[in-house]
Amino acid sequence: MGRLLYNSDGTNMFIRPSPMAATDLLQYVDEVAGSQVTTFLASPNAGQNFYCPSRAGDYIGKDWSDGDLDAMARQEGRALLATVTRNVRDLIRAGHDPLAIVLARCRERGLEAFITFRMNELHDVDRQDSPLISRFYREHPEWRLNEPGHGWLGLAPNFAVREVRERRIAEIEDLVDRYDIDGLELDFQRFPAYFPHADGVAKTHAPLMTELVAEIRRHVERVASRRGRSILLSARVPGTLQGCLKIGLDPAEWHRRDLLDFLTIAPFLRTLFRMPVQEFKAALSGLPVYAGVEFSAQHHEGKARPMTPELYRGVAASLMAQEADGVSLFNMFCARENAEHSWEPPFSVLREIGSHSTLAGIPKLYLVDRRSDFDQPADPVPVLPAAVAPAHAATVSLFVGEGDCHARECLLRIETEPALPCGALFVSLNARLLPAGRAVDRSRVFPEPHDETPQEAGRWQEFVLLSGALRAGKNQVQVTSGVPCTVLGIELAVPGS
Repeated sequence: MGRLLYNSDGTNMFIRPSPMAATDLLQYVDEVAGSQVTTFLASPNAGQNFYCPSRAGDYIGKDWSDGDLDAMARQEGRALLATVTRNVRDLIRAGHDPLAIVLARCRERGLEAFITFRMNELHDVDRQDSPLISRFYREHPEWRLNEPGHGWLGLAPNFAVREVRERRIAEIEDLVDRYDIDGLELDFQRFPAYFPHADGVAKTHAPLMTELVAEIRRHVERVASRRGRSILLSARVPGTLQGCLKIGLDPAEWHRRDLLDFLTIAPFLRTLFRMPVQEFKAALSGLPVYAGVEFSAQHHEGKARPMTPELYRGVAASLMAQEADGVSLFNMFCARENAEHSWEPPFSVLREIGSHSTLAGIPKLYLVDRRSDFDQPADPVPVLPAAVAPAHAATVSLFVGEGDCHARECLLRIETEPALPCGALFVSLNARLLPAGRAVDRSRVFPEPHDETPQEAGRWQEFVLLSGALRAGKNQVQVTSGVPCTVLGIELAVPGS
């Protein structure tokens, strides 16, 4: 079994009423310890400032008075950030180091203790008065991309500027020097903007980023040598090799120079069931490759379909069927950040999704990926929605961890626009035509109480799988229709044995 990685962005630990005790931080490690999670990745910077003391920057709230925070809390949508800022500020002023407390607790609970550093953090970059924004950023507007029309990404610090790269290296080296860690992750996917967006520009700067990673690797090895034990270095990058190059990253060259101990590939702020793991493994031979899993499975027009236990199991099984060495969980705790609509994350799956053996025989839901609000040019392009007609089929791949489902009623589900009558949709699985589908009055098979996406039950048809139709690993689904329509969703529901 490989690693099961759990990423904590830092913010989540401080979303609680003030005053906050230092011991309150321990629960965020304890709730995932004792499961299959092997590695806890603690972020010190879900903003340009830090959740810990820093010799290379400022901590969040350092110069903020109680009056400043009270005023921010009264602004629409800013109360949560005011609470986080107050808690960080007060703990550090009281002599505590939140990051050190969390990392020490990881060790106590038998977890690998990693720092995950966000390489170009952009939360609130359109608000210069935010406690998340560093003095370095405010004082040097000329060192930003300054590209209107790209949202926060267009306001990112420009890594073509030497001073920007040096600043980032100094911040990281300070963390490595001061904290007793098992590893460091460089998170290049939060946020994926380093160079001007014009076609081809970022790719020409990839050698600069390779040298940045190399300098960090050299420092990590120097510190590890002094301490007498290894410190691992990993990176989190966009989900395609070409996409990485589009933003100036070259993981294949990093591997050629032996700069990384493992790699995580992750789409931006969404879960994808299909990831080009094998492409990365071919280009980075011998390097463990993990695949990222987000808080939501789909996100359309501002509405999220959060991950459920069945979806977590399905995506873990799917990604491992594509040869991922394991999964890296990102934003799992966001279930708690919806004010009165919050709920507890399904932490029980952390005892299941770390290996093939514990995933066997339990309910899963597999999805064919659909385009999303958060699609980025550097990420894989989902195949749905797809137009079909009598002479035009949609063919998709579905990777699963199951073998034959003959002992269980596994359902292949197809959503179309417009809704079609039974008999108008023709579905083949691995070149075998399935019996005619049945219209259903449900839009979901398993409970999804927090799903915000539009659900129109009449658009779904379900196809019962024939014995021997499903294969462990790659499956080919082909959909045609007697009338033109658009396939919006394809799912495979697998009940427990």
